[in-house]
Amino acid sequence: NIMLEPNKRIAKYMINHDKSFKDVIKWSGYKFAEDIIKATDNYYYYRQQLGVSYDTTLVGVFGTWNRESLFHILGEELFHFAQSLRSKGYQFIFSIHPKEYMVYNMQIRPMGPLVEAQREKGFIVRSPSEDWLPYLIASDIIICDYSSMYELAIIAEKKIILSDFPANKV
Repeated sequence: NIMLEPNKRIAKYMINHDKSFKDVIKWSGYKFAEDIIKATDNYYYYRQQLGVSYDTTLVGVFGTWNRESLFHILGEELFHFAQSLRSKGYQFIFSIHPKEYMVYNMQIRPMGPLVEAQREKGFIVRSPSEDWLPYLIASDIIICDYSSMYELAIIAEKKIILSDFPANKV
Protein backbone atom coordinates (compact mmCIF):
# COMPACT_ATOMS: atom_id res chain seq x y z
CA ASN A 1 0.00 0.00 0.00
CA ILE A 2 1.13 3.52 -0.83
CA MET A 3 -0.05 6.89 0.48
CA LEU A 4 0.58 9.93 -1.71
CA GLU A 5 1.47 13.20 0.02
CA PRO A 6 1.58 16.39 -2.10
CA ASN A 7 3.73 18.31 0.39
CA LYS A 8 7.38 17.19 0.26
CA ARG A 9 8.14 18.60 3.73
CA ILE A 10 5.27 16.68 5.31
CA ALA A 11 6.25 13.46 3.52
CA LYS A 12 9.82 13.75 4.86
CA TYR A 13 8.57 14.59 8.35
CA MET A 14 6.29 11.55 8.46
CA ILE A 15 9.07 9.21 7.32
CA ASN A 16 11.63 10.70 9.74
CA HIS A 17 9.28 10.44 12.72
CA ASP A 18 7.93 6.98 11.99
CA LYS A 19 10.18 4.64 10.02
CA SER A 20 7.21 2.37 9.24
CA PHE A 21 6.17 5.02 6.69
CA LYS A 22 9.43 4.66 4.72
CA ASP A 23 7.92 2.43 2.03
CA VAL A 24 4.37 3.77 2.37
CA ILE A 25 4.55 7.57 2.04
CA LYS A 26 5.47 8.86 -1.40
CA TRP A 27 5.79 12.52 -2.28
CA SER A 28 3.61 13.18 -5.32
CA GLY A 29 3.75 16.96 -5.71
CA TYR A 30 0.71 19.23 -5.95
CA LYS A 31 -1.54 18.16 -8.82
CA PHE A 32 -2.22 21.73 -9.98
CA ALA A 33 1.35 23.01 -9.62
CA GLU A 34 1.99 22.90 -13.36
CA ASP A 35 -1.19 24.92 -14.03
CA ILE A 36 -0.09 27.58 -11.53
CA ILE A 37 3.41 27.77 -13.02
CA LYS A 38 1.98 28.13 -16.54
CA ALA A 39 -0.45 30.82 -15.36
CA THR A 40 2.44 33.01 -14.18
CA ASP A 41 2.92 33.91 -17.86
CA ASN A 42 -0.48 35.66 -17.67
CA TYR A 43 0.61 38.15 -14.99
CA TYR A 44 -0.02 41.24 -17.18
CA TYR A 45 -3.20 39.83 -18.69
CA TYR A 46 -4.77 39.19 -15.27
CA ARG A 47 -3.75 42.64 -14.03
CA GLN A 48 -5.37 44.19 -17.09
CA GLN A 49 -8.55 42.16 -16.45
CA LEU A 50 -8.60 43.46 -12.87
CA GLY A 51 -8.00 47.06 -13.97
CA VAL A 52 -4.59 47.31 -12.30
CA SER A 53 -2.01 49.54 -13.95
CA TYR A 54 1.55 48.50 -14.70
CA ASP A 55 3.06 50.76 -12.03
CA THR A 56 0.73 49.73 -9.18
CA THR A 57 1.93 47.33 -6.49
CA LEU A 58 -0.86 44.81 -6.08
CA VAL A 59 -1.11 43.25 -2.63
CA GLY A 60 -3.21 40.09 -2.33
CA VAL A 61 -4.63 39.55 1.15
CA PHE A 62 -5.92 35.99 1.52
CA GLY A 63 -7.36 34.76 4.79
CA THR A 64 -8.86 31.67 6.28
CA TRP A 65 -11.84 31.64 8.65
CA ASN A 66 -12.44 31.83 12.39
CA ARG A 67 -11.25 34.27 15.04
CA GLU A 68 -7.55 33.52 14.45
CA SER A 69 -7.67 34.52 10.79
CA LEU A 70 -5.85 37.68 9.79
CA PHE A 71 -9.10 39.45 8.93
CA HIS A 72 -10.41 38.86 12.47
CA ILE A 73 -7.10 39.69 14.15
CA LEU A 74 -6.54 42.90 12.18
CA GLY A 75 -10.22 43.83 11.92
CA GLU A 76 -11.41 46.99 10.21
CA GLU A 77 -8.03 48.63 10.83
CA LEU A 78 -6.64 46.52 7.96
CA PHE A 79 -8.94 48.29 5.51
CA HIS A 80 -8.14 51.76 6.91
CA PHE A 81 -4.41 51.10 6.62
CA ALA A 82 -4.81 49.72 3.08
CA GLN A 83 -6.77 52.84 2.12
CA SER A 84 -3.91 55.04 3.36
CA LEU A 85 -1.52 53.21 1.01
CA ARG A 86 -3.65 53.66 -2.10
CA SER A 87 -2.22 57.15 -2.72
CA LYS A 88 1.29 55.67 -2.57
CA GLY A 89 0.76 53.34 -5.56
CA TYR A 90 -0.70 50.28 -3.81
CA GLN A 91 -3.89 48.43 -4.60
CA PHE A 92 -5.32 45.55 -2.58
CA ILE A 93 -7.17 42.34 -3.29
CA PHE A 94 -9.17 41.01 -0.34
CA SER A 95 -10.18 37.36 -0.34
CA ILE A 96 -11.63 35.57 2.67
CA HIS A 97 -12.70 31.96 3.23
CA PRO A 98 -16.26 31.07 2.10
CA LYS A 99 -17.24 30.16 5.69
CA GLU A 100 -16.94 33.87 6.54
CA TYR A 101 -20.05 34.53 4.48
CA MET A 102 -22.27 32.64 6.92
CA VAL A 103 -22.80 32.37 10.67
CA TYR A 104 -20.67 29.43 11.82
CA ASN A 105 -20.39 30.41 15.49
CA MET A 106 -22.85 32.57 17.42
CA GLN A 107 -19.95 34.33 19.21
CA ILE A 108 -18.14 35.31 16.00
CA ARG A 109 -19.31 37.93 13.54
CA PRO A 110 -18.60 36.67 9.99
CA MET A 111 -16.24 39.01 8.13
CA GLY A 112 -17.41 38.17 4.58
CA PRO A 113 -19.90 41.07 4.37
CA LEU A 114 -17.27 43.54 5.61
CA VAL A 115 -14.78 42.26 3.04
CA GLU A 116 -17.39 42.52 0.27
CA ALA A 117 -18.13 46.13 1.31
CA GLN A 118 -14.55 47.06 0.37
CA ARG A 119 -15.54 47.02 -3.32
CA GLU A 120 -17.43 50.25 -2.70
CA LYS A 121 -14.19 51.79 -1.40
CA GLY A 122 -12.31 50.96 -4.60
CA PHE A 123 -10.61 47.73 -3.52
CA ILE A 124 -10.64 44.48 -5.46
CA VAL A 125 -12.55 41.68 -3.74
CA ARG A 126 -12.46 38.04 -4.77
CA SER A 127 -15.74 36.38 -3.91
CA PRO A 128 -15.77 32.65 -3.04
CA SER A 129 -17.42 31.74 -6.34
CA GLU A 130 -14.56 33.27 -8.35
CA ASP A 131 -11.41 31.45 -9.42
CA TRP A 132 -8.51 32.36 -7.12
CA LEU A 133 -5.81 31.84 -9.76
CA PRO A 134 -6.08 35.19 -11.64
CA TYR A 135 -6.00 37.09 -8.34
CA LEU A 136 -2.98 35.19 -7.09
CA ILE A 137 -1.03 35.55 -10.33
CA ALA A 138 -1.83 39.28 -10.70
CA SER A 139 -0.52 40.00 -7.19
CA ASP A 140 2.99 41.27 -6.53
CA ILE A 141 2.98 40.22 -2.90
CA ILE A 142 0.71 38.02 -0.79
CA ILE A 143 -0.28 38.62 2.82
CA CYS A 144 -1.73 35.44 4.24
CA ASP A 145 -2.49 33.53 7.41
CA TYR A 146 -2.49 29.76 7.49
CA SER A 147 -4.85 29.60 4.52
CA SER A 148 -3.84 27.08 1.88
CA MET A 149 -3.25 30.09 -0.37
CA TYR A 150 0.24 30.52 1.04
CA GLU A 151 1.29 27.17 -0.46
CA LEU A 152 -0.15 28.20 -3.82
CA ALA A 153 1.71 31.53 -3.56
CA ILE A 154 4.95 29.62 -3.01
CA ILE A 155 4.35 27.61 -6.18
CA ALA A 156 3.66 30.87 -8.05
CA GLU A 157 6.95 32.26 -6.63
CA LYS A 158 5.24 35.24 -4.99
CA LYS A 159 6.68 37.28 -2.16
CA ILE A 160 4.78 36.31 0.98
CA ILE A 161 4.10 37.86 4.36
CA LEU A 162 2.57 35.40 6.82
CA SER A 163 0.56 36.60 9.76
CA ASP A 164 0.98 35.02 13.16
CA PHE A 165 -1.22 31.97 13.58
CA PRO A 166 -1.55 29.70 16.64
CA ALA A 167 0.38 26.46 16.15
CA ASN A 168 -2.34 24.43 17.87
CA LYS A 169 -4.79 25.46 15.10
CA VAL A 170 -2.58 24.25 12.26
